[in-house]
Amino acid sequence: MSPSRFPFSARFLPWALILTLLILPACDSASSGNDQEEFAYPVELLNEWTEAEPGEVGVNADQLQSALTSARQIDRLTSILVVKDGRIIMEDYLNGAEQSDLHDVRSVTKSVVSTIAGIAVSEGLIPSMDTPISPTLDFVMENMPAESQAVTLENLLTMTGLKT
Repeated sequence: MSPSRFPFSARFLPWALILTLLILPACDSASSGNDQEEFAYPVELLNEWTEAEPGEVGVNADQLQSALTSARQIDRLTSILVVKDGRIIMEDYLNGAEQSDLHDVRSVTKSVVSTIAGIAVSEGLIPSMDTPISPTLDFVMENMPAESQAVTLENLLTMTGLKT
């Protein structure tokens, strides 16, 4: 199969991995030598985001700039946002994109939500992936058929139907 016939995500994956490998070392808090105050999670997403200099949150600014320089070489990359400890340390728009532009993220959102769900299960915040969603969405589910009320977190994350 020729590379041009691969789905977008398959062609983009190597670049995403390279970019991740470039950015992660910059986020090593041990590299800065700064004593950092403990950051409180969760981040309140309804509040305005604050900005910080990379060094303020233990990020190596030179490595972060190097990663941005490499990111700018990716023709299809339109934006990059790096958040550490709930503060924006880098935000840039590439290849003619602007902050107000919408971005086609395809399955990235599902991957992030699946990762968060896995963390929630491992930390005991959700009993298991077999947990029905109906108690959480009772305001939506109360008038749904019984079969729909049996939908689990795993069904949603894997986009699979119920086994009958």
